Formats: sequence, structure tokens, C-alpha cells
Amino acid sequence: MDNPFFYGKTVSGGFFTDREKEIKELKEDIKNGQNVIIWSPRRYGKTSLIKKVLLELKGEGLITIYIDLFMVTSMDKFIDIYARAVARGIEGGVEKIIKAVKKLLPRILPKIIIRHDQTADFEFSYDVRADTGPILEDLFEAVSNYAAKKRKKAVVCFDEFQEINNFQEKDEIEKSMRSLFQFHKNVAYVFLGSKYHLMQKMFQDRSRPFYNSGRVFSLRRISREVFCRWIEKRFKQTNVGISKDIIDKIMDITKCHPYHTQQLCYVIWKIAHDSGIVVKSHIQEAISEILAEQGANFTNLWDSLSAKQRNFLVAFALSRPVNLYGKDFILKNNLGTSSSLQKIIKALVNKQVIEKDNGDVVFNDIFFPEWIKEKTIL
Repeated sequence: MDNPFFYGKTVSGGFFTDREKEIKELKEDIKNGQNVIIWSPRRYGKTSLIKKVLLELKGEGLITIYIDLFMVTSMDKFIDIYARAVARGIEGGVEKIIKAVKKLLPRILPKIIIRHDQTADFEFSYDVRADTGPILEDLFEAVSNYAAKKRKKAVVCFDEFQEINNFQEKDEIEKSMRSLFQFHKNVAYVFLGSKYHLMQKMFQDRSRPFYNSGRVFSLRRISREVFCRWIEKRFKQTNVGISKDIIDKIMDITKCHPYHTQQLCYVIWKIAHDSGIVVKSHIQEAISEILAEQGANFTNLWDSLSAKQRNFLVAFALSRPVNLYGKDFILKNNLGTSSSLQKIIKALVNKQVIEKDNGDVVFNDIFFPEWIKEKTIL
């Protein structure tokens, strides 16, 4: 029997947990042409959420375009990825798509690629000696022009939008996007990001083109009550019994973190499914297995940190103080002054080692403090 839990990739179908309120709000915003900026730490399920929203909107007749910028590092790649996304959003067969693309994007050359499964895809290139300004203008106008021709509404979603900051041409791209997007009444733009400090600069700095250009939508953790019901249902659907007390213990550990809850439940189910019942000892057994699997990653992360950052993380993992900036905690752990501690915390937030959640500082990976405690005690 297949494991009823799933992590590490985009989830859909029965693996997708709740988010009904968020889905409803996002669909309403998009259908009203409202631009949305979605921020959350990594592994909160942003991509799974927006892909579900896009799928539902496509079923309702909207043109949907999804552009993942995570691995995009150059202008050439940006143009290719953007043009591919536009091509995938065009209705019809290959010939019809190519014809439409040539009209929408006359300055770049499409090339048909046949995959091993015999499905067609596209690659795009352009004269590198040419001015990229007109090419970007064609790209940024393409969806609006196509939607107008089809008399439909459209949505364009940029995943990991903060990666544009890594481009040498970031200013040119941002200015061109904003100057054109603001006139697109038939297209809503959704910007997803997982690096808060970069997204904040892009959308809240008055000197940046995208300042105040959309509704900010902060994705939070799934509610405990909803998650508990879902976990119980998933175990029972596969004939594995689990008590409410054990589910509560799981939630105490994961703090409703979407990725890590699925991760822990996945391993617990794997351990328990032969016996058909989850017992308390399975939780620690699962945690030990996860720590063993993630040991190399945690070691690499630890090696990348400064001595002061390590010192703080050990103190934080072992004591979890109510007041991080309290004198007792700072003096006991030799953390310097309150201002120096603030710098340490800011650096660790930027490195995505810790995060701020409703005013509290928490570990980004809930198993990292367990690894720290294990190594410290040893």
C-alpha cells in the first residue's frame, strides 16, 4: 500500500492539505485583476497552493501562466523560460502555438523539442547582439495581448520572484515589467517568494519599481485542528490506527509546519504500517531516522556558520528562552550585547536558518535543533 503522506515535491490531490480559505481569497483577487505578493518561508507549500489555484482557475476559463525563476541565473535563461511559459499557455496544437508565438514574440526564434515521451516542448533564442529592451517588451505584453484576442482574463505567476535580484539586468527587468504590467487590466500578476528580506526590498522600498504594486499575502502554517483531522484521516484510509494523543504529540513537535508534518508522518507510517498501529515509540524512531538522513545537510549548514552564530543556535536549541533579548539569556550564553544578538539573529534569518513567525523566532527546519542537541550532548 502506498504511503498516504508526501513531501519534497509539489503536492496535489489527496496529499494537499486544507488551505480552503487561502484558495478562495486568491481566486477572488486574481479574477478581479488584483496583483498579489505571496510570501512565506520555504516549505510552507506556496508552490503547491498556487498550482492548485491555477488549475482551478484554468478550469473556470482563465489563461494561466506559471514561471519558475528558482534556477534562472541569466537574461538568456529568463527570456527562454518566460517565452516557454507563454507558449504553454496558448491553446491548440503545435502549429497553432508556433503561429501565435511568432506574432506575440517576433524578435525571438522558437524551436520545437520532442521529449523522450514524444510530447513537444519549445526552446527560444534571440540575437545576443540585439537590444534586449524590445524583446522584454514583447514578452511582458504577450499574455495581455493574447488574453485580449481570446477575450479572456489571465494570470501570470512568478515563483521565487526574488531571484531577479541576482540578474545583472535586474533594474531593466523590474522597470520594464512595472511600466507595462500596470496597464494590463485583463491580467493579474502573482509574485511568490521565500526570502523575506529580498521580497521586502522589492515591494516595500519606495525607490524600487514594484513598490506598493499589489496585495501582500503572508502564507501561515496550517491550523492545528485542521491538520489533526487530516492526519487521522490519512492514517485510517490506509488501515493504520493512530490515537489523538499521538497526533497531538506529532503536532507539538512539528508546530503545524506543512513540510515537516508530512515528513514526520511519512516516516512514522513507514515504520508502523506493517503492525497496523502507531505507538509513541514510533515518533522518536522516526525522528532518529530523519536526523540520520539529514545529518550531512545539517553538517554542511553548520560549517557555513560563524562561531557567534553557532553559539547562539546551541543556546537557543537547548533552552528556547521566552525572551531572547533578556539579560539572563545573553549573559549565561556569552552572546555579547543586545544589539550584537540582533545582528546575529538578522544574519540567521537572511540565511533562512531561523524565521520570525507571528513575532516569535523559530527554527526554519524543526529537526535542526534536535540535531544540534544530539551533537551537543554527545
